Amino acid sequence: MQSLPADTVDAALSRVFARPEFAERETPALLRLISELAAAFRHWIGSLLRSWVPELWHPAFAWLLVGLLCALALWALYALASALIGAPRPVDAPRRVGSAVHIRGDSAEGWETAARAAAAAGRFRDAAIALYMAAVLRLEERGALRYHPGKTPGDYRTEVRSHPESRRPFDAFIRQFLPVAFGARAPDAAAFHALAASATDLGVNG
Repeated sequence: MQSLPADTVDAALSRVFARPEFAERETPALLRLISELAAAFRHWIGSLLRSWVPELWHPAFAWLLVGLLCALALWALYALASALIGAPRPVDAPRRVGSAVHIRGDSAEGWETAARAAAAAGRFRDAAIALYMAAVLRLEERGALRYHPGKTPGDYRTEVRSHPESRRPFDAFIRQFLPVAFGARAPDAAAFHALAASATDLGVNG
């Protein structure tokens, strides 16, 4: 079995992290709500100005004041939304998981090895991603799903529903995987070992 250098491991994990299923999701519904609130606020300010601004004022001055107030309101709404939802959290860039690890992007065994090496180095988030890849490829071996780089965990869950023997353990694994891989707090050894225990039901040797 050939061992590859650590930079090859990093490159393989980087390709996984760059896939769409690991990208942050936008919240268009929230943006629409902010837009509607801003429009209602502009309408309210306009009605107040029509009652407050003297009729002798040139309309340009009134609209300039409206624009300044609207800009201030939008800035306040943006600051509030940012405080509520926080800035998008990019997935941590994979770091070195071992000095020499055998790894192949199309091999479940390779991803299992990468998961163990990452966990041994204390890189539990990287280890969880590698474990997820191993689980997906193990299920593909059974014919429960078809692997594709653009698919998300939700896509795979939909596919696995037609395989009763794999559906429940895969659902349990994904429920544990998502907070470990994308949670705000860095996962610890206990979280990873719980995930690895869940993966054993899928035939993964984590």
